[in-house]
Formats: sequence, structure tokens, C-alpha cells
Amino acid sequence: MLDVLFLSLPPQGLFIRAGGSAANLGRMLVREGRPVTVIGKLGSDPNGRWVAGELGRQGITLPGAPAVEAPTGYVIMHRREGVDRVVYVERGANTEQVTGEGGLCGLDGVAWLHVSGYCLIEDGPAEVARRLALAARRRGIPVSLDPGVRRAFRGLDRKGVLRRLGLGLDGGPDVLLPSADMAVFLAGGAEGGALGPGEASVALGRVFRRVVVKDGPRGAWLEGVRVGPERGEPGSRADVSGAGDVFDAAYIVSVLAGCSPEEAVVRAVGEAGRFVAASIAPGSAPGPGWVRVRSQRPPLLASACLLGAATAYDGKPRGPWDAARHGPLDPGERLVLPICPECLGGLGVPRAPAEITGGDGEAVIAGKARVVTRDGRDVSEAFLKGARRAVELARATGAQRAVLKDGSPSCGPTRIHDGTFTGRSVPGRGVAAAALRLLGVEVERDAAKPGRAGYA
Repeated sequence: MLDVLFLSLPPQGLFIRAGGSAANLGRMLVREGRPVTVIGKLGSDPNGRWVAGELGRQGITLPGAPAVEAPTGYVIMHRREGVDRVVYVERGANTEQVTGEGGLCGLDGVAWLHVSGYCLIEDGPAEVARRLALAARRRGIPVSLDPGVRRAFRGLDRKGVLRRLGLGLDGGPDVLLPSADMAVFLAGGAEGGALGPGEASVALGRVFRRVVVKDGPRGAWLEGVRVGPERGEPGSRADVSGAGDVFDAAYIVSVLAGCSPEEAVVRAVGEAGRFVAASIAPGSAPGPGWVRVRSQRPPLLASACLLGAATAYDGKPRGPWDAARHGPLDPGERLVLPICPECLGGLGVPRAPAEITGGDGEAVIAGKARVVTRDGRDVSEAFLKGARRAVELARATGAQRAVLKDGSPSCGPTRIHDGTFTGRSVPGRGVAAAALRLLGVEVERDAAKPGRAGYA
């Protein structure tokens, strides 16, 4: 996962980080002298290679081959007045199941298994996590789990989320590390009750072996008792991405060092507080792991298939990328964010080729034309959904340019197929290209000279 941060106060600007909760936690554990292996999936695109390189430089091992089916996922955040707000999430390769050596690596020498709740969203990665947790339990290896934020599980009700978090283990993981909001939801308080985080820690303790509820500057809750600073910071609103992961890492390190749960929570509260303070100090860097992008221009959007992801309709990549025309693919120099509107619209890979009948992308947006597959299935709504997501990304990042695959019924910036499935192309824009153009984004074709338009 690539974290992207737009910082509004000095040193304001655009920053990137090898991210995701596992990487955030791993950085803290490595700093404490603990070897770390992250089981996850990156794409084979330039952003994935950059993340892999950063993790390697930080001493974090990432086994397994990169995904070719999807680009590296990314999260777009805005920080204002010490508060990080997530404005866009593209899970990308995170939805792919980790297989082989990277998915079920041996647990020899492993002292602790920590599971990020975000890997439990999709069935495939969730099954890998469950199998690893079962193997760890059989070997007597402690298992912890941080559920993440509630909205990540929007497709599941409370009971469904609780089942996922149990990992198929008797009594669930050895320790559950939810935020206060998540704990209240899991305990049923978000369904009309007046449950607080302390009461939620008690209620969840009847379901899980141990529960530590993280409550920001107020500290944390263990079995209904608040542990941490004598007083919270009155009026403090600081909420920095990664603080919860720092808490988790400090708790794990402390328990492994022989501390009691209470001592471990006190240490974790202190570490998380110092992390937040360092991250929001005036004029300081936004926090550990962040790298300032050399070019501070808004990110460039690009068709994912042009960046090496096999997201075209036939399950293959497109390209090559025209570096002389569009610039190098190095996120540290200039950030390029991959999009596949058809995948964002819910269409799989591979998928049936589709063409626009009755006009072009602007006509589809206006309801005057349709996108249909070769066998006559109307997929207009999927294309419109993908176009809306592309517009959301452009708004979230302030993107002004997009390099898109010509000939595509979604991405084509200058040409599309004529709707007869005979290979003939005509002038026009795809649905996503038209939507971005209506927003004011400059859409460019992938090649300097138009050639025979191909599907994407």
C-alpha cells in the first residue's frame, strides 16, 4: 500500500510513504530491534516497486512475488490542524489473495503474529490470515489483531465483523486492539446504546481473550479501567495516521519483553503520544517514513494497464509508457496514480470486450448512449460508477492531467470503437475520460501519435 499525504501546514506539500498498517507497525518493531516480515501484496507497477524498496531499506521483509492482476493500492489523506482525513482509498492488489511462499510462510522463529483488520475485508486475504492464525495458535505463538476503522467493513453487519475478527480461533486472537469507535460498534453501542469505550472493553472481554481499547489522548482501556496519562489533553483533536499502529507495536514489544498487560498499555500510550507530538510539531516532517515528493505538482492519473498492471479486458497490460512524453515513473520524483475505471466499476479481469453504442462517453453520461458487451449485455452503470470514482480521485488529489489508454470505452481520450465490434474506431472519448474532461482535467492519449485504437 502507498500512503499519500497532502499537508496543509509547513512543511506543507505532497508526501508519500510505504504504508498500510502492517508497514507502519513494522517500522516501529524494526526500530526496537525486532525482525519483521509483512505478508501482503503489492502490484508490479512503479509504485509497488518503490514501496518494496522502501520496506527493504527499513529492514522489513516482504516475501512473495508482486501481483500482476492489479496495481499497488493507495490511500489519499489530507492533514489539517493535526488531523488526518482519508479522502480516497484504492485497495488495488490488497484484494488479491497471497499464495505460495508469500501467503503461508513458515512460522519457525516467529515470536508474534499481528493481523491487520484490513486484510479481512475480502474473502481471499481473510482466509490466508485465518490459516496463519490457526497455525500460530497450534504453535503457541501469540496472535493480536487491530480491526482498523468501522467503515472498512461496510458490507458486513456487527455480527459478521465479529466473526471475521475471531479468525476461527477459540476465544479469538490473544489480544484485540480496537479504536474506541470500533470497540463501541463491536460491543453494540453504536446501535442506539450509550456504551462508552470503557464499557465496550468489558463487553468485548467476554468475547475475546484480552481487549485493549485505544482512546487517543485519553489513553486506553483495559478491562474497563483507563490506563495511560493522568489527564488527557483537553481539547486535543490530533489524529495522525499510524498512531494506532505505533501503539500496537509498542504493546507487542513490551509484552515480549516481559511486561504485564497494564505496563505494556502504559508504554504503548506513551509511544503513541510521542509519535503524534512529533508528527504535528510546527515545521517538522509529517512523521516517520514519509518522503517528500520532489515534484510538488498534483499527481498525474494514468490508466493502470499502461503502468504494468494486467487490468485490460483480456487480462494483459498495455503500453509501453512514453517516458519522453509523460515523464519517468518514479513516485519519489513525480507521483503517478493508476486507475482502471472498469475495475473500479466492479467489472472483473478478464472481462468481455465492450463498446459504446449511440455516441461517446459524454452521451453515456447524459443517458443518450449505452455501453454494451459483445453479447449485448448493458454495462453502462458499471462504466458510470468507474467514471465517478475517477472523478472522486481527481478531486481528492487536485489532479490536472490524466494519461489514458486510447481506444478504451472508459479511458479513451481521443478515439473509441464504433459499437459494431468490427475493430473500427471513431473520434470520441470514453466514459471516464469524458467525466474527467468535464471536471476540467486534461486527458491525453498514451502515445504521441494515434495508432490503431485497442481495447483496454
